[in-house]
Amino acid sequence: MYNHIDLLIIDEAGQVSPEIAACSFGLAKKALIVGDVHQIEPVWGMSSRILDISLANAKVIMDYSQLEDKGLTTNNSNVMKVASNSCYYEKFHQRGLFLSDHRRCYNEIIGYCNDLVYNGQLIPLRGSGVDNSPECLSSWSHMGYFNIETDASSKTGTSRVNKKEAIEIVEWLLYNLPNIKSLS
Repeated sequence: MYNHIDLLIIDEAGQVSPEIAACSFGLAKKALIVGDVHQIEPVWGMSSRILDISLANAKVIMDYSQLEDKGLTTNNSNVMKVASNSCYYEKFHQRGLFLSDHRRCYNEIIGYCNDLVYNGQLIPLRGSGVDNSPECLSSWSHMGYFNIETDASSKTGTSRVNKKEAIEIVEWLLYNLPNIKSLS
């Protein structure tokens, strides 16, 4: 079935580990890869150090950092990173087509991400949350934080758990329940 698929589309490619998707590319004549390397990462089961030792012991490769730079590792990469390195188009000194128009989040929410991650390259187009929310929501900030003093989160399986944070969220919801119910 080599080259059987005309166009392979991988969405949320920043969440896919390269070795998971590699076989699919053999089936396709062309591929469209869509995603963001700054969002949710794939789940990896092997640390960089273990992979480095395994590759050296097998005499497969001596300079692991070259693979890392190209996004070709199985523990610190994703399909979006590999695809970007294969793309001829470049914007903002990064390979790949960067979609700068942002319409999903209110401007004050995506503004935080824009400053923190995207170096101001996103163009917020949704508008202000205060200007576009029902009156009953306008008293709540659309972007904010509440500091919860806690020692640390704990690990349960492959997830992180923070009981104190969860309790604080429940207390906030209970305190605001009358306002929340009035929204419906």
